[in-house]
Amino acid sequence: MPTSITRIVIPVYRDFDILDVSGPFAMFNTVRDTAGISPVLATDQPGLVTCLQGIEFNVALALPALAFSDAIWVPGGFGQGYFDQFSSSGPLVNWLKTEGPNAGYVCSVCTGALLLAAGGLLAGYTATTHWQFQQALGMFPGVRLASGYPRYWIDRNRITGGGVSSGLDASLATIAVLSNSTNAMYAQLLNQYAPRPPFDAGTPVTAPPEILGSFLRIFGPGTTQVEKVVAAFLQNQGAG
Repeated sequence: MPTSITRIVIPVYRDFDILDVSGPFAMFNTVRDTAGISPVLATDQPGLVTCLQGIEFNVALALPALAFSDAIWVPGGFGQGYFDQFSSSGPLVNWLKTEGPNAGYVCSVCTGALLLAAGGLLAGYTATTHWQFQQALGMFPGVRLASGYPRYWIDRNRITGGGVSSGLDASLATIAVLSNSTNAMYAQLLNQYAPRPPFDAGTPVTAPPEILGSFLRIFGPGTTQVEKVVAAFLQNQGAG
């Protein structure tokens, strides 16, 4: 296990979720000088990468070789660019399989946890993900699901965040683990992260039944899509 993490590699791909990257990157960058940790974006083919929300990022760094002085932060996503990562030629999952075991810390947020699991990095660990895709994460052999809908979960050197905005909490927890709680609080204070949401509908437990029902009618098919992609991936792995 490393004594010091100096770089957090954030691999991006087409259709990654912008909030999975932008919020945590801001938190990490806030304490670049005090914690000595540099967040960097990387991708399979350097150049423009379009996120799920349609904004283009110019990413100059190719997916690097990793060492114990590195942490990785894998964002989630949706859509074809995300699904493509689970193919036999999916560059991110293949990179995670090869380089992930060399990293000092392995972190994710939202559906990024499924990419970690596909890369074999969550077998034997307890993890979490977006509430809508917990069943899909549980399809991977050896992955234990954290109970309930935690904002993040830490199991040894694995740190997984819940859905989307949970990355803000998970990134602060990551800063505390990689450096100290003082740096984490610096980041929280500078970014004025003191959430007081106007509604309490952030999980299936707290959302009003009519809101949850309406959500599932509109967005429920996405759950099935992800589970089908995971099932096909696991079947191909077995065939191989």
